[in-house]
Amino acid sequence: MRFLVTVPNMVGVIRLPSVQLHVVPKIPLEHFVHLLGRCELAPRSSSAQVALQSSSALFEVLGRWCLDETERLLRGGLRPDYQSFLEEQSAVRGHLVPCDTMLENLKGRPVAVCAFDELSEDAPLNRVLLGACQRLAQMDMLTKATRTRARAVVYRMTGIGPIQPGDDRAEVDRLAVRYAQAIPLARLILAGSGISLACGNCVGTAFLIRTPELIESGLRAVVAAALEGVSVAPGRLMLAGTHLSMNPDFVIDGGRAVGDIKYKFMESHWHRGDLYQSIAFATSYRARQSLVVGFSSEPSGRLPLSVRAGSVSTSALAWLAGSTVSPAASEARLRSELRSWYDLALSNVPGDSIALADPW
Repeated sequence: MRFLVTVPNMVGVIRLPSVQLHVVPKIPLEHFVHLLGRCELAPRSSSAQVALQSSSALFEVLGRWCLDETERLLRGGLRPDYQSFLEEQSAVRGHLVPCDTMLENLKGRPVAVCAFDELSEDAPLNRVLLGACQRLAQMDMLTKATRTRARAVVYRMTGIGPIQPGDDRAEVDRLAVRYAQAIPLARLILAGSGISLACGNCVGTAFLIRTPELIESGLRAVVAAALEGVSVAPGRLMLAGTHLSMNPDFVIDGGRAVGDIKYKFMESHWHRGDLYQSIAFATSYRARQSLVVGFSSEPSGRLPLSVRAGSVSTSALAWLAGSTVSPAASEARLRSELRSWYDLALSNVPGDSIALADPW
C-alpha cells in the first residue's frame, strides 16, 4: 500500500511507529540553513555547528539557538513581571474583596480575601521559554548533548509554572527587549512540535515549521546587507476606504523601489501572478522600480527579462541554490547583482524589456 503525503510550505520530521518522514526544503539544506542564519531569528553568536545530513539538523540548529538565548537570559537574570493574585491573608493586602471576606468571616474564619499584584518570575514570557526548553529536552531527534543541555536549563528555571492560555500572545515590550530574539525561537519550537492520535492506537510525533517567513526574513537581510546605507524594511500600506493592504516583502529607500520574495525556483518566463503582484506593489507605493527575488538551480539558468508596464519597471534576481555551489558564494553573487540592479535603477537607465502583450 502506498500513500502520498503533501506538506505545503513546511520542513521537518514526521515520525510514525513504522516509518519516519523527512520533509526537506525546496532548496538544498545547507542553503536553507545559511539563509536561516541570516534571518531575524538567528542570535548574534551561537554554538550551533552541526553536520547538515538530514532535516533533523535544522532542529538541532534551532534548538541550540533557543538554548543559547535562554542561557544568556539566565546569566543576566530573568525579568519578573507583576502577576495578579486572589488569596486569603491574615491582614489586608492590596484590595479587600468585601463579599468573599464577609462569607469567610461568617464561617468563623478570621481571614481577609485580598486581590493584589506581586512581582514574580512566573511571567508569560518566562513560561514560553520554559515550555520550549521542555519540548527540546523531550525531542529524541536532537542529539543527547542538546537534550541534556535543555534539561539543565529547565532545572535552572525553578519557580516558573507551565504555559497558560494566552501566554503565546504575550508581547515583547521595551522593558523586555532582552527577550526579543529568544521568544520568536521559543514560539517557533512550540508551534512546530506536536503529537497526533489520529491513527488510533498508533501515536505519531511531528516537528514542522513554516518556511516562507524564514526565507523571506533571510533574503531581506541579504538585500539590506547588499544595499548598505539604504533603508530596507518590510512594507505595509493600507488602501483607503478598505481593510486591504499592500504588503511587499521589502521597501527600499522609503519607497523608491519595492521588492517581493518568492520561495520557488524561477523560470525563464514570468509567472503572471508574480509579475502582476510586483507591479501592484510598486504602483501603490508610486515606485518606478520593483524587484522579484527567487531561486535558481543552475548558474546558466535564464531569468525573466525586465518588464516595463507604464512607469514601473520590474526585474528578477535569484539566489543560486545549486548543490555544487556553496551558500557563501551564492550570497556574494546575489549581493553583487543587487548592487548593480540598484545602481541601474537609480540612474534610470532602462534595461532589456518585453511588452506585456507578448505570449508566455
